[in-house]
Amino acid sequence: SRGHQEDIRPSLLAVSDPRHLQSLDIEGMKLHLPTPPLRFSRLEVETIAQLFPCAANVLAAESATRDAVMSQVQDYSYLHFSCHGVFNMDAPLSSGFALAGEDWLTLSDVLDQLNLSGVYIAILCACQTAVTDTRFVPDEAIGLPAAFLQAGVGAVIGTLWAVADAPTAILLAHFYKLH
Repeated sequence: SRGHQEDIRPSLLAVSDPRHLQSLDIEGMKLHLPTPPLRFSRLEVETIAQLFPCAANVLAAESATRDAVMSQVQDYSYLHFSCHGVFNMDAPLSSGFALAGEDWLTLSDVLDQLNLSGVYIAILCACQTAVTDTRFVPDEAIGLPAAFLQAGVGAVIGTLWAVADAPTAILLAHFYKLH
């Protein structure tokens, strides 16, 4: 129950700049192209993690796999995703975060497999994470914020457009300090 949340020591699970590979098949030749690195993601997450001195876990680069995120995401009261993200208007359930290798954490994963009722807030610091689709279900929002809220998260902060990682790092570090 959220009423007892104050008695629990705040804890952070952060995903920082996973080394994601996009596979392209060009005339039978498979290419693996890395997503551009987020140069300030590591600094952003390390600064924030210092505010959780006894209870911060950072999954960065190659350690930020889907299995690692899925197995740990329910154990923390704060979630912070500093990575690449995408909203797919044609298939909203496949929207999500680019994780290590060719892994993704999708909207479908959040809705179908996670109980996040112990999570106080999720910060979705990736491009297009707050974009929603109301074309097919006009009375409902289909998007990552709604999925996290439906999974039990108390509050969600996301982005509506592509964001630069340097100003985002400064903004989010300041937000956590004030929060």
